[in-house]
Amino acid sequence: MKTRKQLKAEARELLAGNWLTAIKLNIVPVVCQVITWLVITGMVAGLTYYFTRVSPVVPRDFSTDAGSNNGTNSGQSFIGDLITTYFLLSVDFALIDWVRTKVPTQTPFKDAFQTISGKYILPVFVLYVIQRVLVFLWSLLLVIPGIIKAFAYSQTFYIYKDVKEQGGDTDRSYFDYVTMSRQLMDGHKW
Repeated sequence: MKTRKQLKAEARELLAGNWLTAIKLNIVPVVCQVITWLVITGMVAGLTYYFTRVSPVVPRDFSTDAGSNNGTNSGQSFIGDLITTYFLLSVDFALIDWVRTKVPTQTPFKDAFQTISGKYILPVFVLYVIQRVLVFLWSLLLVIPGIIKAFAYSQTFYIYKDVKEQGGDTDRSYFDYVTMSRQLMDGHKW
C-alpha cells in the first residue's frame, strides 16, 4: 500500500501542467450545485410565501414557525444530497480514470457530468437509495452504528465503477456492491 507521501507526490506529478483541466473538471459541478441550491431554496421560499400570504385557501394562521418540521427538510436533504452525489461522483470517476491512465481528460466539461448522462444514472440512484436506507436503519439503533455503517458503505459507487469496467457486473445485484464495500472497509474505517 502506498504511503500518504507517495500518493501526494503522484498527485502533484499528474497535476503538473494540467491545473486548468482539473479546475474545469471541478468548476462545472460546483456552479451547478450552487444553482441547484438557489433554485430549491427559491422554490421553497416562494411556495411558503404563496401559501402563507397570498393563497385564500390556506388559513392565515398557517404555521411558519422555523422550528416546525413537516417533512420538507428531509425531502430537500434527500434531493440535494442526491444531486450532490451525482456531481461529486462524476468528478471522482473522471479523476480516477486520470490517475489510472496517467492521461488528463480531454473533455473536462463532459466528464463533469458522466454520472448524470449515461450508463451510471440509474445504478447511482439505486445504490444511493440503498445506502441511505441501510444507514438510516443502522442509525435507529444509535447514532454511532449509523456513522460506522456510513463509512463501511462509502466505497460502494467506486466498486460498482470498477466491476462495471471489468465486465463483471452481469450476475451481481446492487446489494452485492454494498456488501463488497463493507468487506473492503472491514478494519479500514479509521
